[in-house]
Amino acid sequence: MGKTLGLDLGSAYTKFCVHDEKDARMTPSVITVDKKSDRVIASGNEAKAMIGRAPSSLEVIRPIKNGLVDDVDAAALLLTDLLERTESSSVFGRTAIVATIPFGVDKETRTLSSVIQDTGISTYEFVYTPIAIAFGTGMPVDIPTGRMIVDIGAGHSDAAIISHGDVVLSSIINTAGNTMTEAIRNYIIENHGIEVGELTAEAIKLKVATLDPRAPLKSVKIFGKVRADKNPKFENKITAGAVITSKELIPVLTPCADRIIENIVYALKSMPTEIAADVTNFGILLSGGGAALNGFPAYVEKTLRIKANVSKTPQADAVRGLLEIINGGRSYAKYTH
Repeated sequence: MGKTLGLDLGSAYTKFCVHDEKDARMTPSVITVDKKSDRVIASGNEAKAMIGRAPSSLEVIRPIKNGLVDDVDAAALLLTDLLERTESSSVFGRTAIVATIPFGVDKETRTLSSVIQDTGISTYEFVYTPIAIAFGTGMPVDIPTGRMIVDIGAGHSDAAIISHGDVVLSSIINTAGNTMTEAIRNYIIENHGIEVGELTAEAIKLKVATLDPRAPLKSVKIFGKVRADKNPKFENKITAGAVITSKELIPVLTPCADRIIENIVYALKSMPTEIAADVTNFGILLSGGGAALNGFPAYVEKTLRIKANVSKTPQADAVRGLLEIINGGRSYAKYTH
């Protein structure tokens, strides 16, 4: 018997589930390829650990950028490796996939179709990401009441309104978790004269970053390559260290948060009049890994004067919703495309 695989491809992580399993899983959306043979050397956590460390004979690739497939061939290799690890490779023709897609991006539907077909799978369907998130968080879906879902991933942020079991509107921008990571990286260069890699900047974000000035002060010591052009005291050094505090990162991350809020405002202004009262009453659901930034819900509430809550499992909401749809049978077919 073939498997049905739920797939949520993200810039940072690919989340997936199998119909006969209760739990969803996730793996970094990274593969390492031998440049000469095009053979996959590593994927997932192993490949991510090679970012900034791989020898010249290998290429570390992130096939998904800004939440969309950027490299079809590499994405197919990533998906093929995932299928093999879920023991679906021997029955590719009998494996079905249900994958999330952003609303209103027709090109991505065609691109993701190509990726899936390149693995040898011919049976697949798509679910709009906001609908999958709604199911994954237990939000009522097939009702006339309008709800707002803001999905902040690594590559993009999506402010969406759903009603009557479908997406009313969606506004997507490229400001998201990766933008915050890069802002931290640039800040450390400009203000500390130290250059750190992507993984270090991401770790700093996860350990100490906040938007709440009242949050307990946290700090982390980092080491990196000196940039003497930014800090003359490092002129005769190759590497150096610095202590980064949560308080100093607030003004670094605030512009990113403001851009996401601007997108939310755009969606709020674009929504039908009858839905406005629904959103005011029920508030905004924040999902995606970026929504877990400390102090972000409170910052949204303070700025917009609308309730904002982060889901219980923000990174896994969409794939948990896929699992419910996959196991829901024919009654859930209307949510697929």
